[in-house]
Amino acid sequence: DDAGTGHDAAMADQGAAGPPPDAFDYAGCPQSYDRMFPGRPMRYRLIPTGALAWEQSDACASDMTHLAVVHSTEEIADIREMLDGLQGQVAASAVLIGGVQLSTATKPGDGWLGFDGDPLLANAWYSDGAGDQEPNDFDKMENGEEQFVSIIAGKTGLNDANGTAAVALKGALCECDGHPMAPAAINAVNSYRVP
Repeated sequence: DDAGTGHDAAMADQGAAGPPPDAFDYAGCPQSYDRMFPGRPMRYRLIPTGALAWEQSDACASDMTHLAVVHSTEEIADIREMLDGLQGQVAASAVLIGGVQLSTATKPGDGWLGFDGDPLLANAWYSDGAGDQEPNDFDKMENGEEQFVSIIAGKTGLNDANGTAAVALKGALCECDGHPMAPAAINAVNSYRVP
């Protein structure tokens, strides 16, 4: 049950479905959402300090937004290029974005859900072509080790990330697009929340 979390209370005010993208007034985004990427109207806020995944998600929700959801490899490249230009200014040179693995997954590549409720891009995971392939759950066995999604400076794809341990805490990228976080994604994030 996800009742009573800060995230749920903030997101409930947004309603079940946000406005259509062409009807959302991006000028209404909080002033701290001062980042944009070419060809997209969404506004973004970079959180450079590291925190646990649900804390980062809650920080976005407090602005009535969510962790950024990527829909193309171009969006991933834009975020990575932003990070490449901020070396040393963002915790772990990485940001958590809006993706989570369902707790029922039995393989590292299964059950990945965007915060919009859609499956994550299957072809967008990092691979070095020599055996280092994401998602890998750290040891290539599904054990709940890495269940959130990050983009890392210098890497050309998505990475599964540990969002529940106080090691290698990452920054975050919040997205203001007028859409609420999907209930399935809220439940998945909350399934990893530690009191």
